[in-house]
Amino acid sequence: MLLSVLAVSGAVGLVIWGYVRMRDNERGQAKKDPSPPVVSEKAVRSAAVRARTCAHETGHTIVAWYSKHILSVDQIVIGQDEEGVVYAPPAYDVKTADTSALIEHAILKMAGCAGDLLLFSEEGFVYGGAVLDMMHALQAITLLIRRHESDLLVSRLNSYIGIPRPRFYIIDSSLTPLEVDCLAAAYLEARQRIIEHIDQFEELWEMLVLMGPGTMSAQVIAAFFGEPRHWAPK
Repeated sequence: MLLSVLAVSGAVGLVIWGYVRMRDNERGQAKKDPSPPVVSEKAVRSAAVRARTCAHETGHTIVAWYSKHILSVDQIVIGQDEEGVVYAPPAYDVKTADTSALIEHAILKMAGCAGDLLLFSEEGFVYGGAVLDMMHALQAITLLIRRHESDLLVSRLNSYIGIPRPRFYIIDSSLTPLEVDCLAAAYLEARQRIIEHIDQFEELWEMLVLMGPGTMSAQVIAAFFGEPRHWAPK
């Protein structure tokens, strides 16, 4: 795995640093106060989940920024409720999109799962809003299958022989083997694109973690990447 253990552990440490400092302060106060406040385990869990949310949205952002099928990357929102979203309008309508756009749609939707699992797990555990992303990916995959063009996506699995394929535990039982193959191919393609920009992925993730709940604007996103999206459709 390309991410160093030290880089990941250090960045995750930033997420809970505030809580650890609060805990230490409270321990010092305990000598004066017989009933000091206790750090909430829920708050610590919330910070950990938000770190995964940031990884998920960072995955979407990296893949969307370099996609020729995305018009712009307008906002990254990390919510108070540990949910997030990337506003990146596509240059196509899924219902009428051509084959290349449908494949790209599936890849873009699986990029969040890829970002999450790159940082936190390679075992295929998928949670929360990632299920909605997979359902959106399946919308494009279903159209590819109906057009008898799914082999153009599945064939990409040949490029990733030896890389563990994720298990989509939550919805696996309801999918056909072909649908599972298509999802896996889209996921692995998104994962590879993130790895190609791994330094930007790690840095943007840390920025979102430090930002906390809030919105990163199009101007800040563009300044982060430091280059115009000249490859985007006009």
